[in-house]
Amino acid sequence: MASASAPTIVGLDIGTTKICCLVGSLDDNQQVAVRGLGLAPSVGLRKGVIIDQQGTVEAIRRAADEAARQAGCALTGAYVYVGVTGDHVDSFTCHAAVRIEQFDHDILPADVDRVTALATAGVQKATRDILLERPRAFIVDGRRVADPLGLNGESLEVDLHVVTGERRFLQQVRSCVENAGLPVDSLVLEAVATGEAVLRPEERELGVVVVDLGGGTTDIAVYHEGQMVHTAAIAVGGAHVTADLSYALGATYQTAEDLKLRYGRATPDLCDPDGAIAYTNARGEVAEAEHALLAEVAGPRLEELFELVGRELRRAGYDLQRLAGGVVLAGGASTLPGVQLVARQVLGVLVREAKPRGIVEGAALVADPRFATAVGLVRLGGMDQAARLARIEDTSLAARLRTFWRNITRLFD
Repeated sequence: MASASAPTIVGLDIGTTKICCLVGSLDDNQQVAVRGLGLAPSVGLRKGVIIDQQGTVEAIRRAADEAARQAGCALTGAYVYVGVTGDHVDSFTCHAAVRIEQFDHDILPADVDRVTALATAGVQKATRDILLERPRAFIVDGRRVADPLGLNGESLEVDLHVVTGERRFLQQVRSCVENAGLPVDSLVLEAVATGEAVLRPEERELGVVVVDLGGGTTDIAVYHEGQMVHTAAIAVGGAHVTADLSYALGATYQTAEDLKLRYGRATPDLCDPDGAIAYTNARGEVAEAEHALLAEVAGPRLEELFELVGRELRRAGYDLQRLAGGVVLAGGASTLPGVQLVARQVLGVLVREAKPRGIVEGAALVADPRFATAVGLVRLGGMDQAARLARIEDTSLAARLRTFWRNITRLFD
C-alpha cells in the first residue's frame, strides 16, 4: 500500500481520440496505487498535434475533473506528468569522449555530466527541446561498461540516446494543460511511459519492441540489454481504421468508431460468416453490412501499419529476429480482436498484448492496454519525485556536515 505521505501524481495522456487522466501515487517498492481515473473524448488533436487549443483545454478539464472526483482530492497541488508524441518527435544517437583529468583517473559524476553535455552540444536547440537523454553505453578505455562511476580509466565515452520535439508543439501542450488548471511538472515521451508500465525486466534484457497503437499515431520503443535504444512515431493509428470504415460504410466517423469498437475484427475468419450489422448511414437511413466487411476494411490498414513498423525498425538497423522478447502491443487499437495475429504474420515474431504491471491498488480500473501510458506516467512521476527528494536530502546532509565541521574548526581557532 502506498504511504499516506507519498506525493500525489497525475499522469495525463493526451491522445488523438481520448484524454486519460490518472491520479495515483507510488509506494517504496515502485508499485502504483490508483486513486482516480478520468476519461474524455479528445477534441482538437490530429496525429498527436494540437489543432484546436480551446477544445483540447476543455477536454483535459473534463477528464481531470472526473479523476479528481474519484480520487477525492484537488489536483492543484499534485505533480503532473504529461505524455507527448507525434511525428514532430525525432530520435537519434550522439557520441562523445572526454579525458579523465584526475590524478588517480577515478571516474566521478562530474566526468559523466561532462561527457553527456558534450554529446548533446551539437543538438539543434534553436527550435527543438530535448525530451529524453539516456545512455545506451559507456566506454572506459575502449571497454563497454554499464556504470562507469568509480572505475579507473584515462578516457570516458558515451553513446547517448536523445529524443527531441518541436518546441512550438510542446509549448502548445504545456499551455493547454495549464489553461485547464493543472500545473505541468514535466513533459514525458509517451513511448517511455508505456514501456515503463508494461515491460518485464527480462524482456528489456533480451530485446523487445513496444508498439503503442494510438488513435492518430503509433509509437515505437526498442529495448536491448536493459536499455531503451530507439524510439519513433508513425503518423498512422486506430483513427485511420475508423476513417476507412466510415468511407466504406457511408457512415459518420462516430458511427464507424462505434461499429469498430462493438463489431470490429482484424481478420475475416473471426467474423460471423452469416452475420449482418444494421446501422444508420450518414444520410440518416438504416443500412446493413456484412460482419466480414469490417474485417476486410480493417485488416489491410493494420497490415500497412505493421509493415511501416517493420520498415522503421529496419531503417534504424534492428533485426526483429534478434530481439527475443518479440513485440508487445499497447494502446486502444491493440484490443481489436485478431490484431495480434496480423502483427505476428507481418512482423514474423512473437506478439503479446500489453497489460499494465506493478499496480498495488486499483488494478482492475486500469487493466485495459489503453491505460498503459497513463500508468507509466504515474510511475515515472513517482520515481522522479523520489529522486528529487533524495537529492534535496543529500544536499541538506552535506550542508549540515559543512556546518558541523565549520563549528568544530572554530573550537580550535
